[in-house]
Amino acid sequence: FDCFSSTDLVNWTKHERILTNENVKWARRAMWAPSVVEKDGKYYFYVSTNWCGIGVAVADSPYGPFKDALGKQLLTNAQCPGTTHSWACIDPAVYQDEEGNAWLYWGNGKCYVAKLKPNMIEIDGEVKEITPEGSSFTEAPWVHKHNGK
Repeated sequence: FDCFSSTDLVNWTKHERILTNENVKWARRAMWAPSVVEKDGKYYFYVSTNWCGIGVAVADSPYGPFKDALGKQLLTNAQCPGTTHSWACIDPAVYQDEEGNAWLYWGNGKCYVAKLKPNMIEIDGEVKEITPEGSSFTEAPWVHKHNGK
């Protein structure tokens, strides 16, 4: 992954490569659909990996370099109840609530959520399926607060 920054959305600065497969040995091949969030001065980079699950890397700066936080996946298909295909555990998105809790959302075909522990690299409790009933949810959940909800 490369990182670009801008102060005006017209002129861009390319930074050094912030994360590669060499930094995440268990990722096999491809990594995609990252979600990066800051908490307590650290940056957490959650990423889909090639039919392995979701991993997390950590850095002191949004410009990296990011280092694999666990040496293994944070989540795998085994933690996605009710799925039968190999790409169910993809497309992470992190939401931080007003109480300082962080929640990880992901999925393909079914949508899942799990609370993250304060260290941001462990799941706190159970994984829950939250696919909206009657929806045709495919992938890439995104959660934000709007008008107090």
